[in-house]
Amino acid sequence: MFPSKGGVSGWHIAIKQLANKSLKENWYLGEDLGDRGTYPILANYLMMTFERLLDEDESHKDDPLWKKKIVTTSKQHLFRNKMNNYALFNTGLVDELYEPVYALFGENQEKQKKFKWLWLTFIKSNDVERQDLTRIFGTDLPSPAHYYDNTSELIYDIRKEIGSYNWNHIADNCKRLPNAFVENYVPMSFDTKQPHTNDYYLRLSKAIQEDPIKFRMMTAHIQIAIEHAIKRVNWNFKTAIPIYYPAKKCISLLLPLALTDGKKIDVALVLESAEGGYIAHTIYTLQMAYKNARLITRPDSDWLTAAALADLEDKKE
Repeated sequence: MFPSKGGVSGWHIAIKQLANKSLKENWYLGEDLGDRGTYPILANYLMMTFERLLDEDESHKDDPLWKKKIVTTSKQHLFRNKMNNYALFNTGLVDELYEPVYALFGENQEKQKKFKWLWLTFIKSNDVERQDLTRIFGTDLPSPAHYYDNTSELIYDIRKEIGSYNWNHIADNCKRLPNAFVENYVPMSFDTKQPHTNDYYLRLSKAIQEDPIKFRMMTAHIQIAIEHAIKRVNWNFKTAIPIYYPAKKCISLLLPLALTDGKKIDVALVLESAEGGYIAHTIYTLQMAYKNARLITRPDSDWLTAAALADLEDKKE
């Protein structure tokens, strides 16, 4: 729980403090958006990181040698002149000295409490409170979330082929595709002069899949873009960007797809590594791609950067 202060959302207060305490990074979608106090990329990062830490602890709950990622105190300690029980986790972010930034929570003292833990602060290496963490939790503070076991998972293997395409699922998510692209494959009988709501795209995707010619044309167009992306990977392995795919709790890779203009990347193809090849599961908008890639590390890419997303709408996420 993130307590509000002075009518300001506690969640927004926390996210802004974390942005200020961690190594400087563009946490919003484009520099021209300015600081609105929301930092959508960072907010998504923190939520997904916490979920991953919970998942790691849960999956190792029967392992006596496992060092918990979210640690709590069993007896009250003093922090900022207050006695309390505390909870702590490593955000996975670092400060300007490349030291970990930790999230600290205190036990809710209200009698009728809806939430057990209340956010207190984020603590970096040169904060006065950093010494309190050692006093309360000891010297072996929790480690960050872990997403992969071998660095080879992070690199596209050019010896493998894409052996399977989930074309129906890709079509189901036609809302994520550029309108200028989808318009080329709308069946003549489909009424496009209606509000473009979620229901509209559900009916549109169904109409496309029920029209064999339109469906084959659309998948063939995407296939050409995929072949071009693979050529880019062969030229520069950094083109394929690793992400954590929450649906399957595994590392996947992103390939850039240019669908409307050969020089402009529109969406990203999500690939899962399988025995002897890859499976093309779905497509992501660039916003979705960046947010999932950022869980592992800040993308070092020539096609996926936070600043480059400034002029793109997030409506399709």
